Amino acid sequence: MMNSAICANQPNHRNGELQKNRHGRGFTLVELLVVVSIIALLVSILLPSLKKAREQAKATVCLSNLRALGQGLMLYATEYDGRMPGPLHPSLYREQTDRNYIDRGINDEAQIKFLKNRQLTYKLNSVMNQKGDADRVNISDGVSTCPSVERILSNEHFASFKANTGRTVFPFHYALNNYGDTSSDPDNDGFSDNPRKTNPPNYFGASPSLGSTADPTPPVTLSRIKRPSDEWAIADAWYRRRSSQFTFLQQDGTFQSNWSGTALTFAPPHRRSQPLIVFPNDSNERQTAASFLAHKEKDGYTQAVYFDGHAAAERSKALGVQGVNFTVFYGFPGTVNIDFRGISDTVRNNFQTLVWK
Repeated sequence: MMNSAICANQPNHRNGELQKNRHGRGFTLVELLVVVSIIALLVSILLPSLKKAREQAKATVCLSNLRALGQGLMLYATEYDGRMPGPLHPSLYREQTDRNYIDRGINDEAQIKFLKNRQLTYKLNSVMNQKGDADRVNISDGVSTCPSVERILSNEHFASFKANTGRTVFPFHYALNNYGDTSSDPDNDGFSDNPRKTNPPNYFGASPSLGSTADPTPPVTLSRIKRPSDEWAIADAWYRRRSSQFTFLQQDGTFQSNWSGTALTFAPPHRRSQPLIVFPNDSNERQTAASFLAHKEKDGYTQAVYFDGHAAAERSKALGVQGVNFTVFYGFPGTVNIDFRGISDTVRNNFQTLVWK
């Protein structure tokens, strides 16, 4: 009994040592390095996925904005006997407030009113039940911003472009399919870049410059636009100047005028394998980079809303010759209602041999 009592009163040295080791022992350097390596591996795996998910979310918002603008077009046409809004500038300026114009050096009230009236977002105020407050960004202004390009086509970028070129180009992310014999973009009172005109021309009309005595071109009615489910109305704005060959056949981007176009990116903005690039001026460096891309990559998607109201993403395609393994260039197919009036039979016949794929 005494032995049992003595044993019971003796400390359990083994258990004490275990408790001491359990509380006093830290991680070894090898264990720490293994943990850090695992965390770094997980981060390297997850970051691209998170970045891709973030870009997809931005693209979804951008497509939703285009869809909202398309719905605005349909509402406007319904209210105005089927006629499109216009005459309009081919670019959709952001933030149609008086302050936006004043901050860019335009203080004349008549000029501000003239510029506003050529903007789709301002025209849509009437059908979106907005008063068009001079100092407030409305819903129609908000949907003219594409989050995918908001950082690269920022207000600061357009300010730098103006400082380097002398061209007052207002920030814009979307373009209208509005091309004919004349342009509202101030490039020698028209185009310098052989635009591919629509048939009928100028879906959204065209207005001469402020103070001109020329008559404006009225917009067309929706019923005159053929193949409305295939013809784009509004899309991501990007621009590549045409090369000396195949000028009529090309429509590399959605925007077709050099004056404002060179402030934009020269590639589709969505689902790209390479980052977008912009230049703060109209330089040969930009032209070289754009030309190289046009003949190298079928990359990226252009999002657009069509004249039947649906919105979709269109992948860049290769323009080639039927039955021949030859690619002319890569780009955006453009209008499906091409105006061939004034185009030679040779060019027309050549065009018939081409196919987008």
